Amino acid sequence: MAVQVVESLIVCHYRAARTPDSYNLLPIHWACAQNANVGIVESLLRANPDALDHKDKWGRTPLALAEASTNPEKDGVLTALKREPSYWTTTLVEEIDNLKKKVERSSNEENKISSKVEDLQRENAMLKEQVVDITSRNKYSDEDISKVNDENSALATEIGDLKKKLNEFTFIFRGMEEQRKALIKITKDMETSLQQAVDVAGDDYLEWDPLRSSSEKSEPRYS
Repeated sequence: MAVQVVESLIVCHYRAARTPDSYNLLPIHWACAQNANVGIVESLLRANPDALDHKDKWGRTPLALAEASTNPEKDGVLTALKREPSYWTTTLVEEIDNLKKKVERSSNEENKISSKVEDLQRENAMLKEQVVDITSRNKYSDEDISKVNDENSALATEIGDLKKKLNEFTFIFRGMEEQRKALIKITKDMETSLQQAVDVAGDDYLEWDPLRSSSEKSEPRYS
């Protein structure tokens, strides 16, 4: 789910993956420092392959931050970061188009399931009418009636399964949208807080390293 949220944000705000903050940190620096999974790191690399060589205010690359992390997926992240930039190189337009196609395919799948549910519901209603007709006219044997009832039960089960899958798709899309909005809000709040802190503390605040513990020395550390 986290990877889907990041990919959705890249589609909506494609410049964000290439825009450093006031410490010259790109999103991939934060991802490597905060133990993001391999999928998120790979999505950010595809969006900005040049980020591999980008250094923050203290001269650290994403690889350096990943090597110093305690990420449980550290080996996979390091493998991704050690690939040549050309491995990840696709145009930003192509990347966004690919992500949009994924969303469209999911939406089309949801529409197909919804349409199939409606078709099965109609077929189910017709079978129920046949059962009523057979019962009222007593034209067919008990075996025929039982067969129709079995088919009707099987269709009802299939409808239930498809409705469940449709609800799962709906839940996923709603969750992605809520997380996207929440991440955008968090980003704006962080930018506002950082700017306020800079305005209040001045040059002293600019020397603070947000990725180092408060117990460490304040001097810049190069990886």
